[in-house]
Amino acid sequence: MIAVSVDPRAVLTKLASARKNTKLAIVDALNDTAKDVQKAVRAQVQRQFTVRSGQKREFFLRQAAIIRFAKFATGLFEASVRVGEKPRLLLSMFEAGGVRKAFVGKNIAVPVVGTARPSQQEEVKPSLWVKRLGLRKRGGTRTGKTILVGNQGTCLGGGVGIFRQQGGKAAPKLLYAFIPQARLKPVLRFTQTPRGVAVRYHRHLTYHMKRRGAT
Repeated sequence: MIAVSVDPRAVLTKLASARKNTKLAIVDALNDTAKDVQKAVRAQVQRQFTVRSGQKREFFLRQAAIIRFAKFATGLFEASVRVGEKPRLLLSMFEAGGVRKAFVGKNIAVPVVGTARPSQQEEVKPSLWVKRLGLRKRGGTRTGKTILVGNQGTCLGGGVGIFRQQGGKAAPKLLYAFIPQARLKPVLRFTQTPRGVAVRYHRHLTYHMKRRGAT
């Protein structure tokens, strides 16, 4: 009689290791693909928007593509990229387009380039922010009407906007122009941009399967 005994423990251990490494490779590939999508979306934002320098720029770009990473430890085999929706951010409205109305009052105060905003690429100086102008009611005009005046020689001008006096006979300069609403164009392309990037998942998966010895 010939007896043959087989100890399957080594084989099972190897199979278990291969399964674990395969799952880790999938997580790595998903996260790498999500990072690629994030990079592509942020590049699209910089092409379509005037993204100014400073902390606001970094915040804006972070909000343009927020990743929820896949995690092996929790069994989350899904990575997602979404647009931030913090109050007044409006990024999501640039996907389908829409009408942006005033957050406060009836009009939107648009900073005029050359006065409130030095150039299209620069931010409004904090000293010229509307909330820092201290506009307040004041009576005693020739017509008996109440007007709004603020710091730095600023005043509200006939529903047109906020002006600043220049001194002497020089005409006041318009700092902010009032508009009742702004139409936002669908320029974000958040749902379209990732399509050409998501195909990289298979390339990332092949790389990580080899790296982890799961092939």
